[in-house]
Amino acid sequence: MIETNPSAEEFLAMLAHELRNPLAPIRTAIGIIRTCQNDPAVIEWSCQIMERQVQHMTRLLEDLLDVSRITHRQIQLNKENTDLIAVARGSVDALRIVLANKNLNLTTDFAEGPVPIAADVTRIEQIIMNLVLNAAKFTPAGGQIIVGVQPDGDYAVLRVIDNGDGIHPDVLPRIFQLFEQGDRPPARSNGGLGIGLALVQKLVLLHSGTIEARSAGPGQGSEFVVRLPMMPVTPSKTPVVSATT
Repeated sequence: MIETNPSAEEFLAMLAHELRNPLAPIRTAIGIIRTCQNDPAVIEWSCQIMERQVQHMTRLLEDLLDVSRITHRQIQLNKENTDLIAVARGSVDALRIVLANKNLNLTTDFAEGPVPIAADVTRIEQIIMNLVLNAAKFTPAGGQIIVGVQPDGDYAVLRVIDNGDGIHPDVLPRIFQLFEQGDRPPARSNGGLGIGLALVQKLVLLHSGTIEARSAGPGQGSEFVVRLPMMPVTPSKTPVVSATT
């Protein structure tokens, strides 16, 4: 008799569910193209559908690969001096259309001055986008998501706040565990394999930072707080003008 691993079986079921979901609209779009070959507008619309679904599958597989790479220490950070506000603003702007299509209100709360950090910009963008998309996943239409960046002593603090479904107290301690779904079965979940937050935590730790999840409970929204070491701001030197006689 072959022994089975319930966790592995659950993950495989979720993986099959997530990879199968995009196939139906792709198949439909292919059928439309075949029957409307003389209508450029319909063909373009169908291509956009397929492109969105392929992007979804690509993000899913890239997240899986990134978790594996980090676990096996195969990721190297390409750190550079950057402004966390500028990175956050770019990430938010890239997601505005996605959130608007979900009828979600996205606002920002950024410090007035720059918040300098030494970081891999691509990975910081990945952290921000995963947190915002996670908030969108569990926030109903008409809800609000706030992305904030503020300095706090020696740290740059990134906050992603939503007024969505919230997190049960029993789930909070394991929210960053790989494949955590908050006890929602795949058929009723809002999508995803439960790898996004695990990946975010691993990327934050690679930057010598911390991440914390907060929620007052179901229906009370949630807040994710990332703290990254902030670079000291070097005061600009005022040129000394020597007096002449």
